[in-house]
Amino acid sequence: ALEPGERIGVLGPNGGGKSTLLRILAGLDAADAGQVTRRRGLAVAHLPQIVEGDERDALTTVLAARPELAALEAELHAAEADPRLAGDDLEAMAKALARHERALAAWTEAGGDRAEGEARGHLRALGIDGARPTRELSGGRRKLVALAACLAQRPDVLLLDEPEAHLDMERRERLTALLDDLDGAVVMISH
Repeated sequence: ALEPGERIGVLGPNGGGKSTLLRILAGLDAADAGQVTRRRGLAVAHLPQIVEGDERDALTTVLAARPELAALEAELHAAEADPRLAGDDLEAMAKALARHERALAAWTEAGGDRAEGEARGHLRALGIDGARPTRELSGGRRKLVALAACLAQRPDVLLLDEPEAHLDMERRERLTALLDDLDGAVVMISH
């Protein structure tokens, strides 16, 4: 069992199944035996041991970790573009305004109005800046971008597979400070 705020370290020899255990807990792999039970609505974020880069910059990568915000923002833009807002039919206009109000409330409640600022804050806290594609970043910097993406998801459980690998002492200290501030539970593989 894993309780809110709990910190668990997973130790073991190379090839012992630590990464597989985290992938099972994240729901990425199925267990050969046993059972994983999650409460409804549990938000789990997983930081893999190796993070591949792509053409996206760090901020875009972190914002992409919240796809539900993109869907809510698309609905908000569609509501703003509703042609009934410019029409003469007051009843239709009222319906369009109500649609816009619902879309704005859902987007705001989900944190859409704060998402970019929070993403920038996570990246700044981890010492990541710049607009280079993540594929051009070092392994340690890619891992920090992926960690910022995990934090942006506001997880109840954060699963970290050797997060300190490829990090210098300053960034390890930043990682520790961020984890100290996290309300959710953390399961971390470390050597």
